[in-house]
Parts: sequence; structure tokens; C-alpha cells
Amino acid sequence: MTERPIYIKSLGLVTPEVAFKDYDLVVDKPVLTSAGGLVDTPLIWQRVGQILESPTLDSSRGVGIGYEAHSAAFLTRGNDSSYRVQLQSWVAIIDPIGANEERASYFQYAKTVRVEEIRAYCYRCLETELRVGIVDERAIDEPLQDGLIIDRYRGLNGQGNLFAVCGVEKHPELSHLTMYRFGMSGYGELTLNNP
Repeated sequence: MTERPIYIKSLGLVTPEVAFKDYDLVVDKPVLTSAGGLVDTPLIWQRVGQILESPTLDSSRGVGIGYEAHSAAFLTRGNDSSYRVQLQSWVAIIDPIGANEERASYFQYAKTVRVEEIRAYCYRCLETELRVGIVDERAIDEPLQDGLIIDRYRGLNGQGNLFAVCGVEKHPELSHLTMYRFGMSGYGELTLNNP
């Protein structure tokens, strides 16, 4: 019997300014969006159980909701791909509704997905270790239930991509970049508060 894969969608947390500029969305707090331009319409990822649908699907042209299929243990083993996911901070575990599970490609597209889980990872813990050469056999950190949101590019023309960190106790050099405190609600929704 073949192990059922885990389906992962990388997300980006963007400022209200970027949400308006790139997605034509008017919001008062940062929102989770599809990362990497793999969706042909603005999609906001809010909570567990949410159903998201792309207006069209054409995987040959890269149109639809792009996601990766990995082994179920992908997020608990360290490798280049799992490091890449953690460095982006925000990820959704999804159920691609009506997708063909027989496809050999790890990268796939779906028209409709259900959000199974939204996770946050401290990008800084891994980034710091990668700089000093700790890359072999490093276990992926547990997802954060709460922490801080920082803007790494604050003051640099509103780059607007926000990242999760576990806290200024471990990363005091980031305290001046803190924008929000976040938590994951019991409903699997990202909540934001002032720091």
C-alpha cells in the first residue's frame, strides 16, 4: 500500500499596502496569500476548513492553485526542500479536491482545495543555522502556535513580505522589525495583535 502524500501550499503574509498594490484587496491587517504567483486570481487563505477555488485550471500553463506533493514525513525531515518551506514561514496543508493522486510530478495544480492546516515556522532559526553550516540531518522545527511577525525590509520601499519568528528572546536583533504578535486560533485561523 502506498503512503498518502502530504499536499503543501507555500503562502506569503503581505502588508495591506502590498495586498492592495498586487491583489487589489482593501484590508486593514496583513493577509495570507498564495505565494509565488501560481494562482491566476487573488486568493486569501484564512482558516482551517476554508474551500478555495481558482476560476480556471490549466496545469500545462501553470494556471490554478499550485501545490507540492511530498511524503507524509516531509516536514519532519531536513532536506533542501523542507528548509525552503520553513524559510518562507507560512504554509498550508491542503486537500486538493478532485485532484489526480496518481500523478508522478511533485508539483501539481488544482482548481479547488480545502485548507487542512495553516502553519507558521520561524524562518530565523533555520536561516541562522544555515549560515554557520548546519545543514545535514537538521530536523525541521515544530510549527509555531504563536510568535512575532517581522518585516525584514522595513523602511526599504515597502517590500511587504512578512515573516514569523519565535520571539525576540532568541532573536533580539529583530526587535526593531516587529510589526505584530500572532497566534493560531482554535479554529486554525491566524490572529494578529499589536506587539
